[in-house]
Amino acid sequence: WITDVSTHVHPDQIPAEFALFCNKFAYYWNHQKTDPRKFAAWIEHELNGRIHALSDGCTRFTICMAALVLGLRDLPYPNFKDRSDLTDHIGNSFAEWQEHFTKGIENARANL
Repeated sequence: WITDVSTHVHPDQIPAEFALFCNKFAYYWNHQKTDPRKFAAWIEHELNGRIHALSDGCTRFTICMAALVLGLRDLPYPNFKDRSDLTDHIGNSFAEWQEHFTKGIENARANL
């Protein structure tokens, strides 16, 4: 499937890109010094913002994966204003997305 999102890879690239994602995911998951905020942001940016491996959408799946990574370290999932606060930023560079994602975590912690 071809999406109308310019940051998504072409469907022909999905299998290879997803395989690379899985290898990196396993590395980050097993590496003791992985920053959970950066890891969770990376999961969403790669799977939802770039690879988009699920034909019916990736948002809910990547939120669950990111929330698991954060929750295992007692961190809340980011507090985004609404769905567009997530979707409007996920196509930015990873550095910009990570900053937005981390601010969302800080907002969520402040509201606990």
